[in-house]
Amino acid sequence: MIAVEQKTSAKTRVAVVAIAALMIISTGALFVSMALGSNNQEKINEILLAEQKAKEEKLNQMLEEYGNQLTAAADETNETYFATFAKYRKNIKSYVAANLTELKVKDLVVGEGDPLTDITDDNSLLYIGWLGNETVFDSSFETTANDDGATDPNAWKTATRVRFPTSATTDFITGFKEGLIGRVGGSSTGARICTDSKVETDDEPCDTAIEGLRVGGVREISIPYQKAYGETAFGDIPAMAPLKFIVMRVPYVVEPEPSDELYALYTELYPSE
Repeated sequence: MIAVEQKTSAKTRVAVVAIAALMIISTGALFVSMALGSNNQEKINEILLAEQKAKEEKLNQMLEEYGNQLTAAADETNETYFATFAKYRKNIKSYVAANLTELKVKDLVVGEGDPLTDITDDNSLLYIGWLGNETVFDSSFETTANDDGATDPNAWKTATRVRFPTSATTDFITGFKEGLIGRVGGSSTGARICTDSKVETDDEPCDTAIEGLRVGGVREISIPYQKAYGETAFGDIPAMAPLKFIVMRVPYVVEPEPSDELYALYTELYPSE
């Protein structure tokens, strides 16, 4: 009986050892599998990151090329009209603000083609705006300092794009719109403004009315403060300040559209924007 028990005990020990060995082997295999899986995932992540980086680099290159196209389109117009408009900087002279009480328009150059209206077409303008003390508060001439801190008076901004929707809701002050179009509110449905600054009525029609600015036309617009920013200061413009502008209408440059490839790549990388 004792011999039999010893044999059974030996078999049991062998089985236990075998099970333990299998457990060790299976655990090792599991660790190997996990290690291989981790390495594979790291490689996949590296590939995905590399693809993402390549797409971003391609997008940046395409955006730069598109930006160059936009700049080239604007530069052609700017270079054509720069010399012509630059000479009007000498017209920036002081004026008595208290005497500027009515909208005044003076055509320096009439221009050609159809007069400007408030239709939804885009129009391009070059402009200089100044206060009574000759302070220029904004213009189409670049005033930003260069890297050396100096300003370049001959540097040039892109022509301002102007859109006049039929609702006449734009970001431009009332007097500016009226001076460009020649109608009250800057809308084609507004009453005509006469050259003597009166507003046309059925009883008192204009002898001559202000017409919309034509392409190539240059116009000086004098705006009372009530049709500018009123009693509110705006940037460098103090409250109750009348304004003067010299404006030139230039041919509108149709900007090139971004390519389908650029748009698709951008929406792929930035789907929520």
